[in-house]
Amino acid sequence: GTKNPKQIQDVFSALKAIVDSLPSTGSAIIITRMKEDPNHAGQDVVDWSVAQNATPHAQGAVMTVATGLITQGASVILAEVSYTYTTPSTKFITGPFTMTDSFYAMPRRGNSVTKTCF
Repeated sequence: GTKNPKQIQDVFSALKAIVDSLPSTGSAIIITRMKEDPNHAGQDVVDWSVAQNATPHAQGAVMTVATGLITQGASVILAEVSYTYTTPSTKFITGPFTMTDSFYAMPRRGNSVTKTCF
């Protein structure tokens, strides 16, 4: 399938809604499509990456993915989210801390997800 700027913005808006009661300056998200490098068997590279409040991964950058996650001719989407929280009280937690999570998603229709201009 194809993702356009509006659909990607919807994902960024969803993150904002999740942390809406907290300052949004601490939230970041990176969405990356990875595929097998056609020139190096077993090596996975970034096809495209978009980000909000973060730096996207460089196109062509090598990334490590669990063996077998990307099959030949297919791709996977990696979503990485983080939130830096600063507590209003410093009694138990003395400074900000960053919570992070990531997950992989397989395309549901076809072998890949292409993007239009961003």
